[in-house]
Amino acid sequence: MSTLDVTNTPNRSDAQMITPALNAGSNNTKLFQQIKAELLAFESTKMMATLAKHERKFFVRNNQLHISYNQISIPLGITTSVAVEKENSDSNTQLVGLDRKKLKTYLILIENTLTNIDPIDYGEITLGYEIQEDGSVNGNILIQTQVNHSRL
Repeated sequence: MSTLDVTNTPNRSDAQMITPALNAGSNNTKLFQQIKAELLAFESTKMMATLAKHERKFFVRNNQLHISYNQISIPLGITTSVAVEKENSDSNTQLVGLDRKKLKTYLILIENTLTNIDPIDYGEITLGYEIQEDGSVNGNILIQTQVNHSRL
């Protein structure tokens, strides 16, 4: 039976060994930049420009973006946007999603929120927005972190 030789292990504190991602930076600036790049990709901006309400989901590991999901919610029955379009059928107004100006505002709101919270090491982020009737953007961020417990 062999024993574990700990004499050659680097001199690191227990806290550094347990939470290496917290030492990587004091906020989620790099994570935000990765999410921003994903949102500004052509297919994403094209989709968001046509949808008045949309959610994007991101999986984060070690304070880095690993997976992004497109989520489209399709209501069963008549949608709000169809009802509004019918009411406004006499006018030339169309329902639109995030135009360039609204997208810029949305990104600023996401950045202000993400960079002012504790670093996200492992979990999911869901970004959502909805264009209001007055044209303003109502958004939200859902952060779902995970703690994986060892099995005995």
